[in-house]
Parts: sequence; C-alpha cells; structure tokens
Amino acid sequence: MDIEVRVIRDDEFEAFERLDRRAFQFAPEEPEVEESWARGELDRAFAALVDGEIVGIGRNYSFDLTVPGGARVRTGAVSWIGVSPTHRRRGVLTAMMAALAADSRDRGESASILTASEGSIYRRFGYGTATDRVGVTIESARSAFVTTVATRSHAGRVRFVEIDEATAMFPAIYEQTRGRVGSVSRPEFWWPTVLFGYPSKDPRFMVVHETAGKVDGYAVYLVGGTWSGGVSDRTIEVLDLQAPDPAVHLALWRFLLDIDLVARVSAGHVAIDDPLRWALADPRRFRIAYRNDGLHIRPLDVAALCSARTYVASDVLRFAVDDAQGHRSEFELDAATSTCVPGPCDSRGSSGREPDLVVADHVLGAVLLGARSVTEFVASGGVTGTAEAVSRADRIFATPTAPALLTSF
Repeated sequence: MDIEVRVIRDDEFEAFERLDRRAFQFAPEEPEVEESWARGELDRAFAALVDGEIVGIGRNYSFDLTVPGGARVRTGAVSWIGVSPTHRRRGVLTAMMAALAADSRDRGESASILTASEGSIYRRFGYGTATDRVGVTIESARSAFVTTVATRSHAGRVRFVEIDEATAMFPAIYEQTRGRVGSVSRPEFWWPTVLFGYPSKDPRFMVVHETAGKVDGYAVYLVGGTWSGGVSDRTIEVLDLQAPDPAVHLALWRFLLDIDLVARVSAGHVAIDDPLRWALADPRRFRIAYRNDGLHIRPLDVAALCSARTYVASDVLRFAVDDAQGHRSEFELDAATSTCVPGPCDSRGSSGREPDLVVADHVLGAVLLGARSVTEFVASGGVTGTAEAVSRADRIFATPTAPALLTSF
C-alpha cells in the first residue's frame, strides 16, 4: 500500500476535520462552532492519502516549551493525530509521525511534543513522558484549610467575568505562569476553541482574582451533577486555573471549595506538588483520581535541547542516544556551563572510548525536565552504563521542583 503524506490543500479542510471525527468517534460539529484551533497554522496540517483518499491526519503547532532555568525552546506541538478505522495497522501513523518530525527539523525546532490519547502509542517513535498529568477531587465539606493558611490575611477579591473580559485578560495572566518548567505557549488561536469553546452542556463560569485592583489569577469551571432526595450532589469541574502567586492560587481554590450547593470539586490539570494538598487540614481529602502521562517529548536536536536548560550539578557526561530508527549519536554535556556538543566523545577525531552512558531517545525525553531519574529506566532496558554513570546522570538531570504541563493542546 503506497502512502502519500503531504500538507493539506484548502479544499481538503472539511475532509481533514471529518477524518478527525471518525477516528475519535466525535459527533458532527454544528456549523457555528468556533474553528480557530482547527484552522490555525494549516501550513503544518498533514494528511496521509491512499489512492487519493485521506486515511490519516496529523499536524504541528509552533509552540515553545519552558525548560529548567527558564529558557523557552522552540518545539513542534503534535496534535490532531488520527487514522481511519478502515486503515488501521498499515503504516499510516508511522508515515505521519515521520513527516511531522521532518517538518519540525526543517523549521529548526529542537523537540517534538505531544499529549496522548493512549499512553502506549508514542514511545516507539522516540517520545518519553516528561511530566505527569494529575486529576484530583476534593469534597467541599471536608476542605477546611489549616489554621495558618485560613487565618492568613489576604486583601484580594474574586469576581465573575464574561467572555469579552476573559478574552482580554486571561492570556496575559497565563504568560505570567510560564516560568513553570514544562509549561507551553498558548497561541492566540488556542483560546476561542480549546478553552472558551470547550464542548459541554453544563453551565460554564469564569472568575478572576484581583489584588489592589489588579487581576492576578483566574479560574474557568463547569457545574454539573444533580439533586437527589432534596440534597444537592452538584460538582464543579475546573477547566483552567492559573495564578503565578501561590497565595492567589490557594485563594481561587478556596473560592471554588466554598461555593454553596456543591458536593465536590475536581480538576484534571494539577501539578503533583500543588500547594493545595498541604493547605488542607486533612490532606487525605486531596484525592488523586488518576496520575498518568502528561507531556511527551521527543528530542530532535539533542545538543541544542540539552544546552538550553541549566543544571544544578557540575558534572560532565559523555553519552550516546539511540533513536527510534536505530541510529546512534554521541554527545558530551558539561553541566557546569550548560554546554552540550555533538560528535566524538573526546578530541581525538574518533570516539576512542565508549560513552559513559547509552540511552534511548525516549529516556532522554523523559528525564529532560527533571520529572524522572535515569535510574528508573535501567531495568526496562532503555539505559546502558555503569552504576556510577547512571548516578552521575541522575545528579545532572535532577531539578529542585517537579515540572508540570497545566494545559491541553
């Protein structure tokens, strides 16, 4: 079966969207649905065709990713991956992922990133899970804060906003949170569809937090659930909560947990080290509903990617990376100067010695932001090296705080 992968033409956009709905079993969209996300960067939207029929789709968005030290590196954010149920297991996805990686390399992006509908798909293409996605639920009636938090004076207030104010204010607040390792950009065309156009029959509410008249945080949430026997069993689902100041972050949570006639509050993009857990008088009430894979990273330019971040340790590591296609590349990383150079592992014109460590590309993607240690992958066969080299790599890639992706794309 011959598979052609190319950028879609303007007249193929409807077929592109239709394939996405078929692959994910979505109902047909109403014609008035906002399509800013769907139509953004169509020059990076690809289709896989067999005998002229679109049987697979995928696309890149031009994002940047915050790495340890605060630098933002250019990445291709993979999205809209889908294969027609009529053409499963025929190499369509493999061809699509190769085309998307080539597109990112051509544009000088040092990594490819994605979030996955299934956790088992992307390791074989070189992606490692670099952050956790954590979902939590808190019972409103059991959500009292510890005395030191509850009595702390806070001069802020929360007020409701409508779509016009939200559109004007939210992007700037989100940008203020971008110092968090693992965060990614949200292009202008992301907001109307992905957040404000989130499909739901439940009522949606938007609030901002203000301190001394300045907006410094916001939350978007849905209210669902029912009444049973005269008792409310209503629930809040937090779609987005962003605040660069931890005190404001907790103030927004306090507002949500204190809303009357609500039994519980849940959220699906929570950092594993969210301060809410330890602000609760009973931390057990911070119930983790799930903890699974968040941001996946595939290194494309290892030297640029490793040179972009900073390191706490000052060690030197000579390492090799085996990519998903079976190619090996050697590098030397000087953590003290955040310098990673490709090529021979010494200055003699050839390797001359074995690298200290050999890692699969998905392992490098997983440890890059500090969420994982190299040690975790030794038993699974993704790492080869001495115990001393593995320990040194653990020191080099460790970070003082956990990375988190607190958005969807």
